[in-house]
Amino acid sequence: MYCTVNDIVADITEKTLIELTDDSSVPENYNTGLIQAKIREASEYIDSYLVERYPLPIIDNSDLEILKGICVSLVVTELFRRRLGLDFSESLQRRRDEAIDNLDKIQRGIIKLRSGTQSIKPRYYRYTERQRNFPIDWNY
Repeated sequence: MYCTVNDIVADITEKTLIELTDDSSVPENYNTGLIQAKIREASEYIDSYLVERYPLPIIDNSDLEILKGICVSLVVTELFRRRLGLDFSESLQRRRDEAIDNLDKIQRGIIKLRSGTQSIKPRYYRYTERQRNFPIDWNY
């Protein structure tokens, strides 16, 4: 897992975390089990992007710091989505989109992690222009 419950508490206030995770009528404590489940989901989601290019598990500390920020963003937005449904703020949506965009950049090799040698190449390649197989002035 790329982040911990303490990382989530550090990102949003404990009071907000209690409101997002405790489903009782009088919220008292945050639901650690729910938070860990969301962390596990986000970590698996991150792994699905990384497996194309990097050998798992990622062990380099600087890489783990990058992935921790992405994981925290995904978990926090999922907790807000759980409580508020699809009506959460535009800033939360931007935060989620930015995290997914960073994962996409890691997958494509624009953002490079130090883990591994990137010997695993992507299974597909993007190209912008196809080479012509016939001359331009060729007539039918």
